[in-house]
Amino acid sequence: MSVLRGATPISIAVDMRGSSPSLCVSGTACDANIDKVASAFDRLIQDSEHCVSLDLGDLESIDPRTLELLADTATSLRQRSRRLHLVRASDAVQEMLDRYLLLDLFCVETECTREFSPSTCGIATTTWAIDVFTLACEIENCREARERVRRVAAGVGFDRTKQDDVILALGEAVANAIKHGKKPGIASSFTVSCIATPERLCVSVSDSGPGFDPEALPSFEEALMLESGRGIHCINAVMDDVSYHFDSGTTVRMIKRGY
Repeated sequence: MSVLRGATPISIAVDMRGSSPSLCVSGTACDANIDKVASAFDRLIQDSEHCVSLDLGDLESIDPRTLELLADTATSLRQRSRRLHLVRASDAVQEMLDRYLLLDLFCVETECTREFSPSTCGIATTTWAIDVFTLACEIENCREARERVRRVAAGVGFDRTKQDDVILALGEAVANAIKHGKKPGIASSFTVSCIATPERLCVSVSDSGPGFDPEALPSFEEALMLESGRGIHCINAVMDDVSYHFDSGTTVRMIKRGY
């Protein structure tokens, strides 16, 4: 087992012994120390042919950049028919995974049933795609967000009509994030997470804006007469499930079923 420590408050323990490699991260995961976490993941991916156990039970906070790293790692493992096995998650990590609809990123089985053969793991061989990214609150970034989410939807077999519904809802959510999350004189950004299987696509858009009261929105008929306020109605019309999270910003979470 090896332990990595740096000036930032983070501790990373890597255990390559036995047939189930593991990574335990505690402290604070942020952009300042993400290179250390990335190096640990790279070592586990390259040096083992098995799924990777991940213990985040003592991780006090996690930022969107670290979520991007987890998504990239999960994608690399999937290409080898392996998964990230989440052993523990702190309340802070659980809240972030719920906020960005990313719990499906992990295997959470109490006991692994694949008998050390990744090819027999139904979870590892399930068709899925994921992308998590953060962009500056600039209107020109709407196009990149739409293109990336469409690739995810197309990658799991969503038909063109359902893709268009998702992209329409995403465009409205991103436009709201840019409008309400951008602060004068401050570098502002929004984060998009998208994880999909052939059965459903989950996408969230998060910004640092002040939020709103969904119950106080004008009705659809009233919104037709206003210059703004129609976006939420549009999202509700084309997506199967829509919810909101207000804590240190605003997150709209949307689900589209594939069948």
